Amino acid sequence: MASGCSFAAVMVKDGTTLFPNMAIEITSIKVDGNEIPMTAKNYTSSDDGVEMRANIYNSYISEAPEDAHDANGSVYGNPDYSPQIIDAAAAFGDGWTDIEVTFNVTGTGTAAEGGAEVEAEGEESEAAEGEESAAE
Repeated sequence: MASGCSFAAVMVKDGTTLFPNMAIEITSIKVDGNEIPMTAKNYTSSDDGVEMRANIYNSYISEAPEDAHDANGSVYGNPDYSPQIIDAAAAFGDGWTDIEVTFNVTGTGTAAEGGAEVEAEGEESEAAEGEESAAE
């Protein structure tokens, strides 16, 4: 059983290049089958100008970056949005093995939104298994 977590996000590879207007809205997070309440809204951003992601829990930063946005535009400076949208101690404190994330993707310009290759990404003290599901 893995324990703790320092980083978890939904990521679209090459998302900034392929879909510059894309936004990822996380609607549900489950850890080991248990629904985890979200304490803030997520935003979409890219820290490397290539991958597009929505942080679930990012312990390395404390506020949204300048390119933070949702489907309606910039959310930079809005205190309702955070790089930590869950309480990590409550979600991961007793150890965990699976994270399931339900999310919507908009702004891809495709007939069926969410057509990009999507990965869940996370770091913790031991190897973990990730699972994501796309909501339409």
